[in-house]
Amino acid sequence: MSVEFGSGNACPSGYSKLTSVASCRAGLRLMGHKGESYNGEEDDESWPNGCYFCDDVKGCSDGAWLNVHSTGQPNGDAKPYCSSDFTPLEQGETLFIGDSDIDYWDESLSLITPSYNVGYGGYTCKNVRDEMSEMSGAFAPSNVVLVCGENDIGGGRGVANTLKYFNEVVDHYIASGSRVFYIGTKPEPETTSIHGLYNEYDISIAERAATLAAVANGGLPPLVMIDSYAGFVAAGNGADLYKGDGLHLSSSGYALWGSWLGTALGATGDDLNCYLWRSGVCVIFAPTPYNLDGNGAGERRRVATTIMTAFVPSLAAMMMLC
Repeated sequence: MSVEFGSGNACPSGYSKLTSVASCRAGLRLMGHKGESYNGEEDDESWPNGCYFCDDVKGCSDGAWLNVHSTGQPNGDAKPYCSSDFTPLEQGETLFIGDSDIDYWDESLSLITPSYNVGYGGYTCKNVRDEMSEMSGAFAPSNVVLVCGENDIGGGRGVANTLKYFNEVVDHYIASGSRVFYIGTKPEPETTSIHGLYNEYDISIAERAATLAAVANGGLPPLVMIDSYAGFVAAGNGADLYKGDGLHLSSSGYALWGSWLGTALGATGDDLNCYLWRSGVCVIFAPTPYNLDGNGAGERRRVATTIMTAFVPSLAAMMMLC
């Protein structure tokens, strides 16, 4: 799959414009542009129609736009995004969604091919929730790689409300036929004051993964968690894993994520039933399905205890960092 610029308001022969939010958001990345460069939709006859890009163009904010006007027209050096093989979007592939950790993951598309990345810097779980119907309809992904929650928690939303939006996203994609691979929070040097909330959030998600795995009736766990926090601590959580801001991942940090995600996605044998991974190793396999009523209470307690035990390294690491 490839995308290139046209000129004026036209694409080269054999190429067509990107005309949907999903294709624009995913396609701009193939030109080396971050998801957060997408400015939104407009209906304006004075600019190229379809998805186009501005860089120091008079009257146009830098970045990508989707103009839904039926014709549009050339304007300055604004350039339409064009492709001969990017649309229609392939369905049933892997879709990366979430915040800046997804948006800035330049290697994501080469890690899993074919795949699409519609991450957006600054996104919260609520933002991901708000566009889930559009994205699931456009891509119908078999696997979804999800990262969200840190911006919600850091912005004061609270763990309970963040989980509400997270679970809505997960439930929607699972109901649409996808498996969701959630990569957990990070022990960022600049956010130690809220690491306790990060751990509360991640533990709740692990419990949710356990519940979904238990009612999958022998099927693959629909929600899989990669415990990024403890994985980074186990790797030393050095400054080299982050960019200079102490928040976003460096290439070394992304290399760990890529390795862990690749292992989880490529699991075979008993590991196919794993719903909680840490440092490339399965921590908890899916339990035997249990009745959620009556006698199921004891099994739920067993699973909850197992999850808390599994998170002891994360909790201990959090205390040391704080």
